[in-house]
Amino acid sequence: MASVLTNLEAKGLIRREPSPVHAKVQIASPTDEGQAALDRAYQEVIILERSLTAAFTPAERASLGELLERTTAVLVEQTPGTHTRRTGPGTAGDRDPTADPVMPSDRSPAELSPAERCSTGRRRTARQGDA
Repeated sequence: MASVLTNLEAKGLIRREPSPVHAKVQIASPTDEGQAALDRAYQEVIILERSLTAAFTPAERASLGELLERTTAVLVEQTPGTHTRRTGPGTAGDRDPTADPVMPSDRSPAELSPAERCSTGRRRTARQGDA
C-alpha cells in the first residue's frame, strides 16, 4: 500500500498529512488533480454499468444486485483481517434493490458524498501506517 500511495503522490494525485491522533498514521486525500481523475473515472464506471445492465429488467437488476451483495459478503467473511461490512444510509445495505444500480448523471461526482461516490460505502480517504 505504501508504494501505491508513493506513486500516486509522485503523480500529484494525492497528498499525505500526519494524523492528528496517531503518530504512525498518515491521512491520504486527493489533490484537485486527483479528484478530477476520480470524477472522470466515476463517469466511465457509470457508462460501463449502464451498458452492462441495459438489457436487464428492473427485477433482473435487483436479482443481480442481491447476488453481488451475497458474493461480497462471502468474500468479506473469508478474507482475514477485514471488518464487518457497513450498513446504513448511503451504503449498499441501504439501497433500493429495484432502483437503477448507478447514480443519476444529473449530479457531478464532486456533489456526491464519499459514500455515494464509492459503491461499497468505504471512505475515499486512505490511512497508511508502518506497512
